[in-house]
Amino acid sequence: MKYYRFTGESDLGYEIANHYMEVDEQRDFVTRQIENYRELWRHGYFDGKKAVGYITDRYASELDFTESEEISRTEFEQMWERAGGPINIGG
Repeated sequence: MKYYRFTGESDLGYEIANHYMEVDEQRDFVTRQIENYRELWRHGYFDGKKAVGYITDRYASELDFTESEEISRTEFEQMWERAGGPINIGG
């Protein structure tokens, strides 16, 4: 798994939000996702059969992540916990 943080447009607010993604590069998809705008948080994940919550439907390779956007698993897990994501999901 690889983990990324980037900023981009969001419908949570009228400004740029923080996006965090856990990516399974072998299967080319996002397994968990977090979006944060000010005090608003939302998350989603793939449970092995279907998407649950808010998660992109794009292939990971389409998202053009850069090396500078890569973060540690620890940082991602901290944001996942803050967003209220379920425990024992993902990587």
